[in-house]
Amino acid sequence: MLFSQDFDLHKIEIRDLHDVPEDGFWAVLTEDRADEPYLSALCAKKGDRLAVREVWRELLPEASLLISSAICGGDIRTRFEEAAHARSCYLLLEPMRMHFTLPCPDGCGEAIHTIPDGPRFYSDALFCNYTHSPGRVILWDTEQTLEQKICAAMEAGFRGIAIQA
Repeated sequence: MLFSQDFDLHKIEIRDLHDVPEDGFWAVLTEDRADEPYLSALCAKKGDRLAVREVWRELLPEASLLISSAICGGDIRTRFEEAAHARSCYLLLEPMRMHFTLPCPDGCGEAIHTIPDGPRFYSDALFCNYTHSPGRVILWDTEQTLEQKICAAMEAGFRGIAIQA
């Protein structure tokens, strides 16, 4: 089974760390630097049983990392292998449906709800579908592309999968 049954997703909203159970895994999705003191205390308590987004890589070296499945550049296999080689990782399954204006050096796109009509392609490097026109590209996931991402993460040595509800 690819999905970790005992992996709980939690957002850091409760500031009382005494209520955090010792057992099980936790994932914290915040990227807010104001949460650093709470995350540091939580990491001291949970160690690698705490998974955090990559923005916390340097500040919380004992924590596992959540690596997003929504990758919009490079090669997903290489990305997963490099991440898993350096640290304990979990795949954060985040289905992608994004519009990017080109050029897009920062890799930031805009979420969209519908895929426009037109030619559709598949990227073997990103494990996602795409369509493009002058000045833009749209990337999106399907059930099949998400399965490919999960398999690639497991093959790279990820410890489990976290699904954002």
